[in-house]
Amino acid sequence: MGKQQSYVIIGNGIAGVTAAETLRAADATCSITIVADEFFPVYYRPALKDYLAGRLTEERLWARPSTFYQQQRVRFVPGHVVGIQAEQRYVQLHDGQRLTYDKLLLAHGARARRLLCPGQDLSGVMTLRNVTDYQQLLLRLTDAKRVVVCGSGTLALESAEALRHLGYEVVHLLRYNTIWPEVLDATASDLVLQEERRNGIDVHLEEEIAELVGTAGQVSEVITTRGTHIPCDLVMIAIGIEPHIDFVRASGIACGRGIQVDAAMRTNKPAIYAAGDVVETKDPLTGKTRVIGQWYPAILQAQIAAKGMLETASSRRGTTTRDTFYNATFLYGLDFVSLGQTSALQQAGAYELIAEPQPRAYRKIVFQQGIPTGIIFLGKTEQAFAYKRAIDHRVNLSAILNILFTDEFNLADWLDGQHVPPASIDETDEVPGTQAEIGPPAENFAVLVPVPHRRVAVSLEERPLQPTTENAVFLIGRQPDAALFIDHTSVSRLHAEITYARGQYMVRDMGSFNGTFVNKARLAPGAPHVLTHDELIRFGDVQVRFQVPEVSTKESTIGRDMHVVAGGGHRNDMRAFSEKRVQFEIDMCIGCDRCMAACPIPLSAQVSISDLNQATISPEVAPHVARFTDECILCGSCVPVCPVDNHRDLLMVSLKQRFGSAWESPVDEIVLQQALPQGMSVPLLIKLLRTQRILQDPQLVPTEYLTHLALASQFLQIEPGATVLRQGEYGRNLYMILDGTLVLSATDVSEKEIPLAILSSGELIGEYGMLTGQPYNTTARAQTPALVLQIPEQVMQRLMELVPAIKNFFTGLNADHFLISILKRMALFQGVADDMLQYLIGQAQIKLYDRNARLFSEEEQGRPARETMHILLE
Repeated sequence: MGKQQSYVIIGNGIAGVTAAETLRAADATCSITIVADEFFPVYYRPALKDYLAGRLTEERLWARPSTFYQQQRVRFVPGHVVGIQAEQRYVQLHDGQRLTYDKLLLAHGARARRLLCPGQDLSGVMTLRNVTDYQQLLLRLTDAKRVVVCGSGTLALESAEALRHLGYEVVHLLRYNTIWPEVLDATASDLVLQEERRNGIDVHLEEEIAELVGTAGQVSEVITTRGTHIPCDLVMIAIGIEPHIDFVRASGIACGRGIQVDAAMRTNKPAIYAAGDVVETKDPLTGKTRVIGQWYPAILQAQIAAKGMLETASSRRGTTTRDTFYNATFLYGLDFVSLGQTSALQQAGAYELIAEPQPRAYRKIVFQQGIPTGIIFLGKTEQAFAYKRAIDHRVNLSAILNILFTDEFNLADWLDGQHVPPASIDETDEVPGTQAEIGPPAENFAVLVPVPHRRVAVSLEERPLQPTTENAVFLIGRQPDAALFIDHTSVSRLHAEITYARGQYMVRDMGSFNGTFVNKARLAPGAPHVLTHDELIRFGDVQVRFQVPEVSTKESTIGRDMHVVAGGGHRNDMRAFSEKRVQFEIDMCIGCDRCMAACPIPLSAQVSISDLNQATISPEVAPHVARFTDECILCGSCVPVCPVDNHRDLLMVSLKQRFGSAWESPVDEIVLQQALPQGMSVPLLIKLLRTQRILQDPQLVPTEYLTHLALASQFLQIEPGATVLRQGEYGRNLYMILDGTLVLSATDVSEKEIPLAILSSGELIGEYGMLTGQPYNTTARAQTPALVLQIPEQVMQRLMELVPAIKNFFTGLNADHFLISILKRMALFQGVADDMLQYLIGQAQIKLYDRNARLFSEEEQGRPARETMHILLE
């Protein structure tokens, strides 16, 4: 048996927690230690804006339960790290404690960047990063009227929106003339800023804070770089984040803006990895570095790092990662999705396709020689995931450019017809059929062929460039570990690099002394050049020829001859997702809880999105989550409100398949007893429910169904004179009278209320609203103290699924209501009460006639009875 591995993770945010879960799932015996300042594990940072706006309570922010450490068998050490000894493999804590490790993960995140200007330390000048920051802001808002928000990113935009939603005057200062310039182009930015202005926010472009002025130590005015004076009560700074790298850099770990890592999330020190907001990433196409600072990329990076720590990921020396993640959110009320490059590079073959302008909508696809490399979809995001599929597999869309944005064209169906595999949704594994595994076909990878020169004495062999992963980088220079080692004085130690991305090889000079030349033209340092077959490259004085073997002349749509991997469905396809697709959607969830707020099932108020996410991917499920899952009827209310375009209804299909029919199993009687009104017992409840006509037969409706029905509903204790439902109001609940009497009434044409009936125990009301979706056509008030069971429509639909006889009963009622609505539109029946029409329908016959069929005739045999009347319904 091997030695027990010891893993230490610094940070308990989403990256640290995800890594711990990944390590524990793969190694049940390993030792995992998390070091962090706060005990509570990760909260949904993207949902803090909803907390600020009052849409989300604090207890629903947590992404993991307080029992996380116990469940995952993780040792938690409170404190912060002050140093790392990479050679001795231990970390030094502030209190002198040392923690040894076999593998170390740095996942301790970033801090909000502070504004440096006069007045920066005044009270009321705030940055937002963690829960405590938001709590302090909410306290200060009680005495504020006007708030200045400074920043050009999504945090500034979302904070301004939340504050405006709360009724504050908001001034938004942007450093640039666009919002979120790293992702949005000018058109998309203008569309978002129009929404912001339309909502009453005062937006100032290309204007920053130059000075903050205070009164008695409290900020009272902002002076901008344009000299504008803006009175205010609070100033919120949202100008980016700074990774915590002070002790990391001092420990000899390579850092730029953040910790520098390769594609396996390894640092330059052995056995040390990094993930999340503390990491700096590099775009191989542009050469630019940045700190992503986003939820989903942090999860992916943590999974990659954990698999590297487990030594299950292949060694990928000299590679890097590219942030081509599926990025979906709301931008000031507009649905938004971006992928990959959002602006075309200035190079041959690059272009953009933009859809015809529409109100509050903008769609753009970025192409490189017919292959999509990125999208921006704003306001209209249908089929965005299909474009991810096309981008992942480098599908050439040149033949269908003219119809891509037409309403009748469905890209997903077209990709199916081309036998393109599903979108890559697990960046950490090698997925069959994805570019992450296959790279270029084995026989078609590029080769650098030496070109001898009589004046340049250098020993150089032919060098294949076969990437093992997307975005592989081959270093070229005089350092021994370079992919192409050139031992010549004209070549710098780190001279150039060749990057493989999106099916293309690009060469970039790394600031070498003697330069990099392509076809005798010198490249500007850092500028990428897309290589084509047979181009001549010179590094200093050393020449090579870039060659790619000829590609097969078969039709070149990528993936056409590959095995098709079955993927998840879409909103109208109620198949359960694959396991990887389920994990992808759970990882994408940002915890805003809007899906649960939109859910019409009462029990949703007791289930947080964190509860539901954990249940979806873990074997243990809490009883209240199991009940909620069973009551869910996949109505789809949760889907359109999701800011990241998740398919929560299809995730629920996966849960339902695991549970089967929970209504068949008994409920916890203690829980049920606690839900009952005071003085009522479970046997008495069952007795009262059995008085209902549709619940009388125990053979058709077992007792378990009744207890589940009660738990999913609400008991209403009604005082005499109180109204249960009112004519003209909308409602989809059904009300069963368990005790007492109700008076049913309706208004006539003169608005006079006319009593219709007295209802007692064993009768029900509200079926008209539930079945038709129309306003209630009667009013019900308590005549005596009454006990009524309010049953949500979704719960009744679930019961109808289980008991066909109940479904038939309500189907008949629905037909009667349909007929009554037709009769009431006829002059003959104006003013006739519904119960009289109901009686009439019960005594009548409804017949269907085909075209040209004879209703009656002059012949004796065909004449109708004299006492009958025929009414043409349709």
